Amino acid sequence: MAGTMGFGVALVAWPDEALRLFWHGVVPALPAVFLVNPELWRNVCPVATLNTLRAPSPEAEIRPLDARWVPLATAVGIVLFFVLVPARLFMLDTDPGATGVVLSSLGGTALIGGFVLDRKAGFCNSLCPLLPVERLYGQRPLAVVRNARCEPCRACTRSACLDLNPERSGFVSLGAASPSGRWYMTPFGVFSVALPGMIAGYFLVQTGTFPVGRGGVPEPGIAYAATMGGAALGSVVLITLFRITATPPARALVWLAALAATLFYWFVPASSAAAWGLPTGSVWLLRAVLLGLVGVWSVRGLRRTR
Repeated sequence: MAGTMGFGVALVAWPDEALRLFWHGVVPALPAVFLVNPELWRNVCPVATLNTLRAPSPEAEIRPLDARWVPLATAVGIVLFFVLVPARLFMLDTDPGATGVVLSSLGGTALIGGFVLDRKAGFCNSLCPLLPVERLYGQRPLAVVRNARCEPCRACTRSACLDLNPERSGFVSLGAASPSGRWYMTPFGVFSVALPGMIAGYFLVQTGTFPVGRGGVPEPGIAYAATMGGAALGSVVLITLFRITATPPARALVWLAALAATLFYWFVPASSAAAWGLPTGSVWLLRAVLLGLVGVWSVRGLRRTR
């Protein structure tokens, strides 16, 4: 929370530097953290701190998120993710006011949600746009990390709680569609198959491979067309492959996470090195280390799905 407040001050005093370090220096580290264990982030996330600010007494009546509402809440978080990520290309990466409004809105929603429902049910386990990313990358954690916020567990989220069981959360989110072979039609399934193509489209715009027009800053229409077009095309290709090979959903989720993380950490080291002022040669070192982490996670994850 102190770091978040400091970032708020930096947005006013040194907006360019603050935005560059936040979006290109700090945020790119999160997927790697999720691969190790999403609890590393969820234990310190400032939005989660706001969401759990109200600590109910053990005798208080439980106000949970009913299992029937979990798919809808998941869908809302996914829509937020698909709206906010492309907005980085034409607004959030360069506009301190817009970044401040978005982060403040998320924090305010989390704070209110914590008073409406118990603990993380009101935001972190429902509406958070990072939750589907945490579920996908955190399905086969490399390390055991205790959940430090929910002692004792009050069963605030009645289905697919990431904190209770990260290895099952994503699979449970697929719901009854999982055995039927239509798992990719669920909200979390749609997100999972769309993410690799979305990442590819995003970086094709950011790196200038995809034409963005004058000034190097894409128009909103171009940003959304590239990212959503990549998501749609990637989804068609991946679903076709999974159907041809009859890949079980648990194994497909590991492949999707591995592909998305590989694409992300192939592209992002260049901007991250520049954000931290590292020498040009460090790009390939960062790329090798991060892709090595993805490789270890992938091999381990695929073995555990047998």
